Amino acid sequence: MAGEEYSSSDDWYYVLDDEGKNSSDESLSHYVEIGSLSLLDDDKSDKGKESNPESDLELMDDEESNSSYEGLLDDEASYSSDEGLLDDEEKSLSEESIYHYTEIGSSSSVSEDIFGKQLGHNFTSFPRFRKTNQQKEIKDIANLYILPLLPAKTLVRFRSVSKEWDFRIKSPLLAHEQSFSFKDLSGFFCQYNGKKPTFLTLNNLAYGVPTPSLAFLPGPVNIISSSNGLLLCKGNDDLYYICNPANEEWKALPKPAYYHGPEPATILAFEPSRLNMGANYQLICAVPLFDQPIVCFEIYSSGTQSWRVSNTMFVGELGFTRAGLYMKGMAYWETSRREVLAFDVKNNIHEIISIPRGAPLNGVLARIHDELCYIGVSTSWGDEYSIEIYGGVHLRLKHTINVNLEPGPDSDAIWRVLPCVDGEIVMILMGSLIYSYSLRSQRIETISLDGMDDVWAWANFLPYVNSLVHVA
Repeated sequence: MAGEEYSSSDDWYYVLDDEGKNSSDESLSHYVEIGSLSLLDDDKSDKGKESNPESDLELMDDEESNSSYEGLLDDEASYSSDEGLLDDEEKSLSEESIYHYTEIGSSSSVSEDIFGKQLGHNFTSFPRFRKTNQQKEIKDIANLYILPLLPAKTLVRFRSVSKEWDFRIKSPLLAHEQSFSFKDLSGFFCQYNGKKPTFLTLNNLAYGVPTPSLAFLPGPVNIISSSNGLLLCKGNDDLYYICNPANEEWKALPKPAYYHGPEPATILAFEPSRLNMGANYQLICAVPLFDQPIVCFEIYSSGTQSWRVSNTMFVGELGFTRAGLYMKGMAYWETSRREVLAFDVKNNIHEIISIPRGAPLNGVLARIHDELCYIGVSTSWGDEYSIEIYGGVHLRLKHTINVNLEPGPDSDAIWRVLPCVDGEIVMILMGSLIYSYSLRSQRIETISLDGMDDVWAWANFLPYVNSLVHVA
């Protein structure tokens, strides 16, 4: 920093050779500019030799160079923006004190050796606060590139590794990087019949939240929707709450124009982006009007922090089941009539998509390869099950996959397909077991859920990503 004194010449940001250090009035001073800085090089034998602007060091840009030298130039020095030469008075100096300047760009800067001390920068080496790829150690690589790929619970545990990691993990920048870098399914928030919610983790060592019951919110809530680490809840006061259970940040939203009811068909749409530090999200609600066969659409935007009512509406009686799905600017709700109501948020257009009659019950809407799909599971024989995937504009049957699910202690229990954030994974709940089938590797993993009983087969399961994203 400026004003610091250095005990070693290695820390100085100028270089003098041995002759230059003992130079007399008759010595010639040659300046060699590296980037936009001039370094003193006293060597009589090199008088008149042009300096080489090429250097292995990283060059500062023009703006950095100009700002670094404000107020440090000699009063006698006068510069031409086109030539970069000294004024006439300086040109008339004797041969014993000739200065050689090298121009890079359209301007050049002069600095005496004392100015290097004042700047506190060593331009003969890479800045100390930055490292080249060759200088980086494993801990530096882990800090920069691996930490954003880890879940929230793991990152909180890693704060005890060092002060450097503690500072890095607590920074808003890491929370932003992790929000769009880590998107693995971490578990499910589930709630049954208005009881306290609970969190079912898929890996207790890696994923978790400090308060699964969401007791940090002002009062009891029903979990309505989830999206990339954020939960949408609705309290008994008819207020919506956006929260992140990993860092326990939350925000109450203004009341909408319409009454949405205790279990509204509201979708939380949050898609992390590198360009947005905060959580920019939307709420899309399909609102059936009382005593009228009409469904209106009401949208909340965190950007405007207000609700708006769409100028389009669906005419007909609809009931909604389970949570909806948002993808690529479209909101989808499965209805009690075995149909899917689709709504284009930007263009205010709605459409009805029919689920094929032969499709299994208890299926879910999912996103696979950026395409809307309906996934259902049916039994074929014994422990043999068929995973049926319907996709496309008309939800046609695309794939049928036969799998063998090992019987568990609750082999006669009710089973259902769970919603999932990863389009390559199909999660099947059967009693106290979850079967995870990978469409890519075609492998099945069994996850045991302690304390589960048949009643949870009808609970509301919402997929959750263990993210550190801040609630805007």
